Amino acid sequence: MQAAGSVASGRSGFGQTCDSYLFTFHILETIVLSKIGIAVGRTKMRMTTKGRYALRAAITLARMSAGNTPVSIKTIAESENISPEFLEQIFFKLRKAGLISSVRGPGGGFFFAQPLPTILLKDIVIASGEQFELSPCACGKPEECDRTQDCVAGVVWREFTAYIDKYLVSMTLADILARGGTPAL
Repeated sequence: MQAAGSVASGRSGFGQTCDSYLFTFHILETIVLSKIGIAVGRTKMRMTTKGRYALRAAITLARMSAGNTPVSIKTIAESENISPEFLEQIFFKLRKAGLISSVRGPGGGFFFAQPLPTILLKDIVIASGEQFELSPCACGKPEECDRTQDCVAGVVWREFTAYIDKYLVSMTLADILARGGTPAL
């Protein structure tokens, strides 16, 4: 393993502070993230299956639904190769959050309760049950961490959490569809 200083030393603009952040991040990444349920690979953090499937299913629903035309769980599940039972759990959460609605009976299914340009990536991810507070240090609350005043790691986690949040609120479901060449309806 390379020391943090040697990793950053070849990059212009990085100083001692960045070296400390990189080293702190590398060490804390494995310890903290694995404790709060975010799977960590060598350099990757992953969302749970429920969060990933929620986004995939939302994209498929948006592609298949023309306006308020309901799409069945079975159709979406087959398209995305997701268990219909698991997808029902996910859609229950999305419906509870007000992102989707449903119609029962023949020809029933799910459709979006809001226009696609108003549904944020963050809305889908949070509704599915994902959490983005990477560490108790990220909240900055003294009752969560007794070192909030003198812990630079807490500063790193708060900045990282803010960066993720900024990205999640910067993208709508319509934006995501446009990336795949599908315009929002």
